[in-house]
Amino acid sequence: NRGDNGRQIFRQDDSAELFQQALAGACQRNGWNLYAYAILNNRYYLVIETPGGNLTEGMQWLQSAFSNRLNLKRRTRGHIFSGRYKAQIIEPNDNLLKAVDFVHNAAVRVNVCDYDYLEHYKYCSFHQYAKRGSMRPYLSCEKWLKHLGVFYEDVNRVWPMYRNYLMDVLEKNRQAGMHARRFLSGWVIGSKEFKKKMVAMLKEGNGIKDWGGSAMREINEIEWETLMEKCLERIDRTQDDVERDRKSADWKVAVAAYMKRKTGVSNPWLGRYLNMGAPAAVSRYVGSFVRGQPNQNREYASLRQMDRDDALAAAREAERTASSEVVFS
Repeated sequence: NRGDNGRQIFRQDDSAELFQQALAGACQRNGWNLYAYAILNNRYYLVIETPGGNLTEGMQWLQSAFSNRLNLKRRTRGHIFSGRYKAQIIEPNDNLLKAVDFVHNAAVRVNVCDYDYLEHYKYCSFHQYAKRGSMRPYLSCEKWLKHLGVFYEDVNRVWPMYRNYLMDVLEKNRQAGMHARRFLSGWVIGSKEFKKKMVAMLKEGNGIKDWGGSAMREINEIEWETLMEKCLERIDRTQDDVERDRKSADWKVAVAAYMKRKTGVSNPWLGRYLNMGAPAAVSRYVGSFVRGQPNQNREYASLRQMDRDDALAAAREAERTASSEVVFS
């Protein structure tokens, strides 16, 4: 998150120290695993694991606790942060290491300090790891260090090596044009397959409600793509068929009509994914199809049958689960 209206909330050491204290309290209260953090002049970054699934509640407490303490100390009032924090889900592989590297390089990237001073910049987790600072008891490095091919053993060996590695990472990112805004875009740092898995889990646990804006748009598109792949498999069509067949092919229109019946999919997305042309053309094709006799179309009938098959399978699974439960009284 950032300071309200770009406010330089951490220019003074006392405010950064207050935030570290609040962060330590948030980790204790919520059972968080803190992997990395950086406090800069007008923003902060965190990489945390929330075993209890309590990100929203914990972040509300963290930001409120810090804001109240800072206002009390400075005898001020009003908002400190620019509204809700931005959150991204991280795939627990080398993407976790990339996120930690991004945070540890933050102070150098925005010219708060240079690499020669990085180990001494005490408002960053790299300093806390290397120098065993006051926040070290709340930090955990084993899960992300293993993706670097090393494990936390000897502080005199590991952290100097990691600092040299960070220098290489920053230089490679600069050469590749990987700037901060690009890295922080989206709602997931991970693979396409991981994003699909996260959408399914969020829907099942009703976690979708915690996401909005551009994140919600991407979540919707992942849902549409997952259903589209299922539809194409059901009617035995491939991406080659999508590219080869005409824009108004009967099977394409049937799939588009089914997708619009099942979801809030947009005409521009259908036009791109099914190679059906402009949004107006998609609307025209589907409208004509629906006004006719869609159920007589073989592909459309097969997709509707797929719904019934899924419902029957879900009912059987629910019945099987209920019959296997043992109730004690």
